[in-house]
Amino acid sequence: MIVRNVKTEIKAVKNYWCSNHTPSRIEIDMEKFIEKIIEEIVERVSSETTRRVSEKLREDLATPPPERMLTRDEVCDYLHVTKPTLHNWAKSGKLVPQKVNGRVLYPEGMVNSLVGTKQQPYTRVYKGGVQHGH
Repeated sequence: MIVRNVKTEIKAVKNYWCSNHTPSRIEIDMEKFIEKIIEEIVERVSSETTRRVSEKLREDLATPPPERMLTRDEVCDYLHVTKPTLHNWAKSGKLVPQKVNGRVLYPEGMVNSLVGTKQQPYTRVYKGGVQHGH
């Protein structure tokens, strides 16, 4: 768009100038001059665009991707717990969900940090033998 407006303006100047001066040699020089101006404009626009795209790519590569969020069902399946357990953990602050667009989601990193800390099943010893709990 910028180049098209500049071309139009240059042609108007050229037409005005050539109509008020002796043409032949000046017209040829003016054509070369216009071509050089257009080439310079295109080069500057291309350079600026390339610079901006490069900056944006650098920013995007430097920014870590957003953390994956898991649904309640995914967390329950992954940790082998029930939804009431998740609810209790949320109340106690052990695993705090986030509301995203009305959905209850859990950051994957927070869920992964619980994998090794889940309580193991208990074992009770009775007179008649051993009973394993859940």
